[in-house]
Amino acid sequence: AEPWPPKAEAIQLDEPARVEVSAQQASWFKIPVSQPGILSGDFEIAASVLSFALFDASGKDLQLQASFKPKQSVAWQHVVSPGVLYLRAMHEPDADVATKGVIAWLPLDPGEPDGSLQQARPMEFGKPLSMKFTPQGEVDWVRIEAPGSGVVRWRVDGWDKKVAGNSAPVA
Repeated sequence: AEPWPPKAEAIQLDEPARVEVSAQQASWFKIPVSQPGILSGDFEIAASVLSFALFDASGKDLQLQASFKPKQSVAWQHVVSPGVLYLRAMHEPDADVATKGVIAWLPLDPGEPDGSLQQARPMEFGKPLSMKFTPQGEVDWVRIEAPGSGVVRWRVDGWDKKVAGNSAPVA
């Protein structure tokens, strides 16, 4: 077994950190985290499968097991707690080209908890509501109390993905 903690490149995430994953051996990154948030990675994979694993300071596996095929852009996100984290990134043994990418820390969604019907945040008619969806793929709920029957329509600004519908009947 490898000694723990591994020899690792220390990175600070005050702003996104540019990193390089060696073609020939595992690359380790030591990441201090001061508050709960989301650790994210964005990489352009050239010629070999690239995998990631995340561990806490004691060596406990934090269940980020991500493996990506070559010749693609990939992004991953993982909710993390405060502490020192170790990220391992490694290519399959046949790799001959290093991979560059960016590791960043993102704040948690300030509107949480709002991930279920029971936790839905109230929304007032005619007033803007700002929402942040993190981590990737998160679902947030809002509650709209309609003044009567009819159709409620909404507009989404600053959104670069498809929104599931933009109107709903109200009974």
